[in-house]
Amino acid sequence: MQETLKIETIADDPLLITIRSIGFIGSMALSENLSFAVAFADNCRTENGSLSGGSHMCGEGDALLIKEKQLVWQKKIPRPVHARVSNTGATAVCDIGFGPDLRSNILVFREDGSTAVSQVIEANLMSCAITAGGDFVFFNSAGSPKTEDSVKLFAYILPSGEHAFTVDFLIQELTGAVSDGDKLTVTAEGISYEYSRSGAPLNKLETDLTLFERNLSSGYFASAHRVLSDCLKEAVKDEQRDTLRAAYERLISSDSPSEIKAKAHRDLGEQWLAQGHKAQALAEFRQALRLNSKIGLKRKVAELEKPIERAL
Repeated sequence: MQETLKIETIADDPLLITIRSIGFIGSMALSENLSFAVAFADNCRTENGSLSGGSHMCGEGDALLIKEKQLVWQKKIPRPVHARVSNTGATAVCDIGFGPDLRSNILVFREDGSTAVSQVIEANLMSCAITAGGDFVFFNSAGSPKTEDSVKLFAYILPSGEHAFTVDFLIQELTGAVSDGDKLTVTAEGISYEYSRSGAPLNKLETDLTLFERNLSSGYFASAHRVLSDCLKEAVKDEQRDTLRAAYERLISSDSPSEIKAKAHRDLGEQWLAQGHKAQALAEFRQALRLNSKIGLKRKVAELEKPIERAL
């Protein structure tokens, strides 16, 4: 019979623990039903043999799966910086590795310790999330020169470990994941992102507008505008365009700089013009020029004004 581990709590948020009997100190995350725990430590052994915080040049980290206070398995992983465990014991670990190269290891282990996923990406992993039932797992990355690995969300099917999809994602910490039939929901910083099992976004406009409101209320006006601009390019329904116009009006009426307001008027003008509404487009372009004469719309305004001049 295995020894029952004595787990001592050092700090609660984030949960930091020590297990003196095996010389472990590090972070810990619990499964939803509290049956399992994953403990992980980003350690580096110094020249005198003592352990300290992780280093990008060397790493001797650990990841442990614990069930009912008994050790199920322990693995040496260079630099585990985030880990999560499901109610089935399936465990996700973000290993950002060590050495001069920008490289991380996406790792998923089954309860028996066998490897379900082991994938190297050329970016730093930020966080991971796994569904309570252990059927889907997600990882997200920070920026990287390698476009296909930069600022992405990686999804895998368990227990097979099959890659499900990779999509663009913001630099946010994942805090939860749920699978419900054909819908997958990933939560990050209080926002729920919904996807199909193939990675198609199901509530993109809703999440983008939430991000817009956060940026606007925080005074990040350039970011708020960028969110709306990207949304407007993708809007295909009149209802979506109307919703976005209302959001643009909030940006224009805010304390944002004149340069941002000019860009907002320009975006609205381009959208009206694309729909064939030249009068509305002209009005927006004139407003943009009034706020920023160097926004590059003078020729377009002149072209739109010609029919009006001929009519007069």
